[in-house]
Amino acid sequence: MQVAHFRDRNHLDTAFDPDNCHLISKVSNVWDAKEPQEGYKSKHHKEYEDWLRLEIGDKKVDDLLERPRNLTIFARELYKKTADEYRR
Repeated sequence: MQVAHFRDRNHLDTAFDPDNCHLISKVSNVWDAKEPQEGYKSKHHKEYEDWLRLEIGDKKVDDLLERPRNLTIFARELYKKTADEYRR
């Protein structure tokens, strides 16, 4: 299993957003990401968006896509809080 990020993890404003991060198979995250898909970065990205729209709804997906690239700086406390939340 690997963590897939709907918006690339270099977008720090969504990098740890639970709507943006999901466990998926290595096959999909690595190999399907190399298969071209017209209108998308890859087959993986198309299938991920289709699944995510069913899972969380069109509005939340559109909000993720429209969220601006903000300069985001995380304090150590936020990293710790996020890690603690996911350990539960």
